[in-house]
Amino acid sequence: MYSSFADARADLYTRWLLSKVAKPSLGDGPTVVMTTHATRMLTAHHSIRCILGGTVRPGRFIVYVPSAPTPNLLAFKDVGAEIVQCDPKGVHDKWYHYSQQNSEPFVTVDDDFVYPPDLLATICAAVACAPTFITAMRARYVQQSHYAQWPLADNTQPSHLHMALGCGGVYYPEQMVTAMKWSRTDFLKLCPKADDLWLKRLAIEAGIRVRLGVLNRPLPLLSPGTPGTGLWHENVTNGKNDEQWGALLTDTMREVLLREVDNHYEATRHKKG
Repeated sequence: MYSSFADARADLYTRWLLSKVAKPSLGDGPTVVMTTHATRMLTAHHSIRCILGGTVRPGRFIVYVPSAPTPNLLAFKDVGAEIVQCDPKGVHDKWYHYSQQNSEPFVTVDDDFVYPPDLLATICAAVACAPTFITAMRARYVQQSHYAQWPLADNTQPSHLHMALGCGGVYYPEQMVTAMKWSRTDFLKLCPKADDLWLKRLAIEAGIRVRLGVLNRPLPLLSPGTPGTGLWHENVTNGKNDEQWGALLTDTMREVLLREVDNHYEATRHKKG
């Protein structure tokens, strides 16, 4: 049941887009990793189809699930996708389990969005310009205010002040995969429901800046049947991200972020002067 005419129209448009997705297959693009769980497994096939039907297709596609996978997921094994049952780490499943077994760069996507067919092509083009940075299609600008007030990044310069948002698709270079591999499991206590925040901490500790791949890329549409099932309301609207960020923020991280603010100010001043 739709709550408004706008919701009904958006859902119908999303279903129409999904009907236009090309036949899924692997290709020669980067590895893509996703996690899904519980009732989300019933709709995650929409996101998988979008990636496997894109203009650039992943060389590997790995889906980590903490329980027995549903038939709609297992069907993608026929086109080469890897459906892997794993020890549950919540929202951290995809990066944690991948990094424990692999060392190559990879891209993460979420399980509740209808991604445009050019997603991997856009990421690959952005990475080719700056391969050593984390490249995100959407990012927030870290500030001292409440998380809900952190603005979206509005430039493509690499910065420690940018925090990658997994919803848009994120590329992680080899150096970051190494940092993930040797990560402590403190995230289970400090930020069990915010992988973006923990990965920001790892990136700062490893000295890896985040770069916005392109400007003004819109948020992908939600998959049919998924609105209201994610953590956005709990983490952002209800302030849970403020608690988790406060728990994992260290004095060293504060120093790095403050230096980056100073560097940004100096660069802006010289550009104007």
